[in-house]
Amino acid sequence: IILVLTSIFTLVVFSSCQSTVFTPEHSTFLQQPSRLQAADDVPFRKSWRSPNLDWSQYQKVVVHSVSLEHLRHSPDIEDDSDRRAAREEAAAVLGQIAETAFIDVFANDRQHRFEVVEAPGPHTVTCEIALTELIPAKPLINAAATGAGLAGSALKEVALNAGGAAAKSTSRGVIAIEVQFKDSQSGRTVFMFADQERGRPSLLNVKDFQKLGHAKAHIKTWAKQTLAVIKKTPNQKILDPLPVDIKPW
Repeated sequence: IILVLTSIFTLVVFSSCQSTVFTPEHSTFLQQPSRLQAADDVPFRKSWRSPNLDWSQYQKVVVHSVSLEHLRHSPDIEDDSDRRAAREEAAAVLGQIAETAFIDVFANDRQHRFEVVEAPGPHTVTCEIALTELIPAKPLINAAATGAGLAGSALKEVALNAGGAAAKSTSRGVIAIEVQFKDSQSGRTVFMFADQERGRPSLLNVKDFQKLGHAKAHIKTWAKQTLAVIKKTPNQKILDPLPVDIKPW
């Protein structure tokens, strides 16, 4: 039993730890990405807002189709055409999900902060979104980790959370996004952010066994957070979800 658990531990740790560097300041999508900074009042890793930004002057929003042209290369699949094609297909699916998520959040806002429109005009901002990183989750590795946990919960805890492995683990997937809002008439950027998320650890979660489960959840969270940031008061802080996912779905 010890030998089996050790083998599972090795599979989980070494197969799920890849180097993913978050460098939005080198973005090819955002306007002047060097202006991005960490801020403690928003839930995004880095953001920037115009010093003269007054959201009250905007009542309408145009949500553009999500750009996939800025998706960073993943060295581990460059020589595998099937895996590249699979990632491109997954990115297209997530791009559509992201566009729909942002439109739905704005359109279904109970306070009707924005009217969703299709064309630029007065008092209108455009919402431009790019998917910049995607590493689908690894269901087989997560299943192995879960199996290890069923055989010995201490091993699962070590395999997924200890020694810094969780900080580098890609077994639950990685997704990064960049979003910028522009005055639709002047084209001037008024707010932008960049964020990267990994699947959150949990005792048991069905998203661990879906390649895009965690990514879809992060996208919907980003859409909700974006509206919350726009609507927040000056001294209000919009927080990230708990680092551990307590829901089993």
